[in-house]
Amino acid sequence: MLSAGWEPNQILDKLWYEGALQKVREVLQSVETEERRQLEKEFLELVRTWLDVPRRAIVEAAILESNPPPVLPICLLASILEGWGMLTSARMREFLEGSELGDLFVDVLKDGYDLSGLSEWGRRIIKKEDIIFKQALEYLQHDVFPKHPNAVTESLACVVKGVGGKGAERLLNQLIRVLEADGGVLAQGLEVTLHALLDVTVDGENIDRIPFEPASCKLIDKLETSDSPQWAQLLSAIRHHQSRGQYEYHISLLEDMITIHRLTDLAEVAIKKLNSFDWKAWIDLLDNVYLPLSNIAFEVERRSNQLPEKINVYRITQRAKEACDSIRVEWADFYVDSNRGLPKWLRERDFAVDTCRPWLNSDVVEFAVQPLLKDSEIKQVFLIVFDGMSVSNWTLLRDRFLMVPGRELFRTYQALRPEYRVCSYLPSITEYCRQAIFAGAPPNVFRSWPYGNSESNLMKHCLDNLGLSSLSQWDSDKNYLCYNEKDANVDTLNRKMRDIIDSPGRLKAIVFNLQDRLLQKGMSSLQEIMLAYVKEVALPHLRRISGLEKTAVVITADHGFTWYDQQYIIDDLKQSSGLGREVFIHNRCLEYKTSKRTNVGPKDVKCILPLSDFGLPSTYQSVEIPFDHSSYGWPSTIKKSNGNPYTIQGNDHGGLTPEETIVPLAIYLTKGV
Repeated sequence: MLSAGWEPNQILDKLWYEGALQKVREVLQSVETEERRQLEKEFLELVRTWLDVPRRAIVEAAILESNPPPVLPICLLASILEGWGMLTSARMREFLEGSELGDLFVDVLKDGYDLSGLSEWGRRIIKKEDIIFKQALEYLQHDVFPKHPNAVTESLACVVKGVGGKGAERLLNQLIRVLEADGGVLAQGLEVTLHALLDVTVDGENIDRIPFEPASCKLIDKLETSDSPQWAQLLSAIRHHQSRGQYEYHISLLEDMITIHRLTDLAEVAIKKLNSFDWKAWIDLLDNVYLPLSNIAFEVERRSNQLPEKINVYRITQRAKEACDSIRVEWADFYVDSNRGLPKWLRERDFAVDTCRPWLNSDVVEFAVQPLLKDSEIKQVFLIVFDGMSVSNWTLLRDRFLMVPGRELFRTYQALRPEYRVCSYLPSITEYCRQAIFAGAPPNVFRSWPYGNSESNLMKHCLDNLGLSSLSQWDSDKNYLCYNEKDANVDTLNRKMRDIIDSPGRLKAIVFNLQDRLLQKGMSSLQEIMLAYVKEVALPHLRRISGLEKTAVVITADHGFTWYDQQYIIDDLKQSSGLGREVFIHNRCLEYKTSKRTNVGPKDVKCILPLSDFGLPSTYQSVEIPFDHSSYGWPSTIKKSNGNPYTIQGNDHGGLTPEETIVPLAIYLTKGV
C-alpha cells in the first residue's frame, strides 16, 4: 500500500472502491490462525503510523471481524441516528434491541442469524471514547459519501441483499423511511434517488410492488422529549430535502406525522393535570396543542386517502384522537361550569379581559376597537369579522396571505398584542356570537334593544354606550357591509366593498359571510374552504385596505367550525313552526321550547340551563349542545330516528368543541405612515 503511493485520505476509497479490502482478506485467510494474527498485528501497527484515529477505527473494525457486517452500510445508519442524537456507546445494544430498525433486524435475521457482529462492530468503532466515534462518522459523512454518491445506494442494497427472503421487502421499506427522514447525510446534497436504490436492490424486478411509505411513529420514538431541538432540526431537514418535490405528498405526510407525534406527547402530559387548569392554562393548551393536533390528525387521514396507494396512518392518528377526545370532554365540563367557565366570566364582565376572565365575543369593540379609536395617530379603523373562521383557518390565512415573512401586508400595533383568543357565546351560532361582537353585550341584553337583530344598529348602540359616537363617526347605512353572495351578485358586492373602503369615516365594519356557501359546495376540508374563499373574495379587499395610510385593522370571527361524522334524526318532538313547537333544530344544537327532551339524540351533550346564566335570552327553555362530532337532522321520508346515528360527514357550528368555541382576534396596522 505504501509503495503504491497511497495517501491517508485515500484509504477508505482504496479499501472499498478499488477492492483492496477483499485482497487483504484473501491474504489473511490463506494462512494459519497464528500467522494470521501476527499479520493482522503488523498490518494494524503499520496503519497506526499513517492514519488518524477515525480512519484507523473503521479499518480496524473491518480487518479484525472474522465475519464482519457491511461496515459502510452500518456507518451510514449510525450516522443517521447520530444526527438525531440517538446513538452513543452505551446505547448501541439498546438501538438494536429497542428501535424499530433493531426490531426489524431481529425479525428478518432470526432464522439462524446473529446480531453479535453488529454489536461488536459498535464496540470497536467507538473504542470506549465517544470522540473517536464522532470523528469517524464525521469523516464518513463529509469525506467519503460526498465523493461517492452511489455509496448510499450500494450500502443500503448490501444490507437488504444480506437479509434475503421475505424480510428483504420489509427491510427495504424501512430503509426508505430512514433515507427520506434523514437530516444528516442526505441533507448534504447526495444525488441518490429511490429508484436507483430499488433498481440495485431488487435486480430489475418490478419496483412498483414495493410502495414508498412514510416514517412510522416508532422510528421517531427515541427522540426523548417532545419539545427537544431534534424535532425542529428533523422537520427543517425534511422541508429542504432534495426529494421533497418528487414525493411532495409523502414528505408532507411524514412532516405531519412527526408533528402529530410531538403534539400527542404534550397532550398526554397535559391530560394528567387538567383538573388544576385555570382559563389561561386552558387557552394555552388549546391554542398550542389541541387545536393544531386535532386539525392535523384530521388532515393527515384525508391526505393519506389522496395518495395513489392509501397509507395506513390509523396507529398514529388514533393515539392523537384519543388524546384530543379526553381534552375535548374536559373542556366541555370546564366551559359550562358555573364556578370556572362561561357563567363565571359573565358575572365578572365588569372586570377587564385577560385579568380574571378571558375575552368574549362581546369584548371586541371595547377592548380592541376602542383603544384604536382613541389613538389620534390612527386615521381609520376596520373591524373585519369572518363568519366561522376557526383558529386553524386563521393561522392558514395569516401565514399564507397576510403575514408572509418578507411580504407582510400589515405590521403590529405596539400598544396591544398582535393576537388574542376569544371565547364564543353558547351555542356558537351566528345570531348570538356575531351580534354580540357588534352589540358589545350578551344576547340577553341586546335582544331587548331596538333593531336587536341588526348588526349595524347594534354597533351604534354599543358605541353610544362606550361614549365613542363622536370618535367613531359611525353611520349605520354607510360604514357597515356584509359580503353575502346570497343577498347580491358578486359585482355589486365588490363595488360596495370598494366604496366602503375608500369612503370617509373613522370606523368601518365588514363581515365576510363565507362558510355556509362553500360548505354547500361539498368541500370536505375547512382548509380548502378558507383558501378558496380568501383567494376568490377576501384577499383583494384586504390588500386594498393594507395600502391605506395610518389605518388599523381588527380581524376576528363570530364562531368556529368543527367536523361531524354522524347525524341523529330528531323526530320525537314537534318541530313545525307555530303553536305547540317543542324544539328548534340547528345542526349542532337543539333549542327547547318546553321542558320535553329528545330521547333519540346523542349522549355526549351538555344541557344549558338556566339560560340567563349563559347570557342567553329567555326565548327558549333550555339548549342542548353536543361536545362530540355528532349533528342533528330533521326527519324525512327516508331518514327516521330508528336509523340513528346515520353516517354523514361535514362541517358546522353550534356545538361545544374547542374548534367551535375558541376564535382568533388579530390587531394590525397598515404599513403606510
